[in-house]
Amino acid sequence: MARRKKRTEYTLVERLRMVKLHGQGLSNRKIAKRLRKSRRRVDRVLNEWDKSGSLLSKPRSGAPVKFTDTIMHDVALEMKRGNLVLLPDIIEYIQQLHDVTLSPRCVRRHLREAGFHPYTALKKPLLSADQKQRRLDQVNKWVREEVDWESVIFTDETGIECVRGANQGRVWLPAGSAESELRVKPTAKFGGGRINLWAAIAHQGVLAYTVYEGDLTAKTYLKLNTSKRLSNADELFAE
Repeated sequence: MARRKKRTEYTLVERLRMVKLHGQGLSNRKIAKRLRKSRRRVDRVLNEWDKSGSLLSKPRSGAPVKFTDTIMHDVALEMKRGNLVLLPDIIEYIQQLHDVTLSPRCVRRHLREAGFHPYTALKKPLLSADQKQRRLDQVNKWVREEVDWESVIFTDETGIECVRGANQGRVWLPAGSAESELRVKPTAKFGGGRINLWAAIAHQGVLAYTVYEGDLTAKTYLKLNTSKRLSNADELFAE
């Protein structure tokens, strides 16, 4: 089915032509035929001219405004405090506080008009700069001491997500906030919905691996390293 073309208002020039032809004694039907316009709309323009002598359209009230200044004030205040940065949270906040349901498009438009800008959310680094430096210092120490790597056991753990999460999305911040800390989304290491895998390797290959529950605390780490899964390590490094 073809989409219906949106009707536009007649320009002031078009209305002046209608009035001019009407003054020359032409009927509304002939005016509509000559100008190739709708008879009903020609009648409306000329009737308004006869009543008020004006060719300007009357002001219309339009659709009621849902996103009021009060709502924008409350939202902007929470956003500047850092309590609201994601669009779904903003829409839910407006719905719960003001009982108003707005479309994402409407909210985005008003946020831009208020000086906010969508930034791509950044993922928080797993290691801080201090942690990276300490690990580098430890590696350099091992290099200087000429460690026999064939007699070293390495252990590590990882979290495998059962369902890959959604993308980072966008956060709404005041324009010019590209370096703001609010762009960084915190990470939950080995959070729910994951399979936590621990393994031990050496020069000879994989020594042991297992799945563990919960976070890898110091107690869990010691339990894994002293478990029977590494009992064959003594045989491998007997020499």
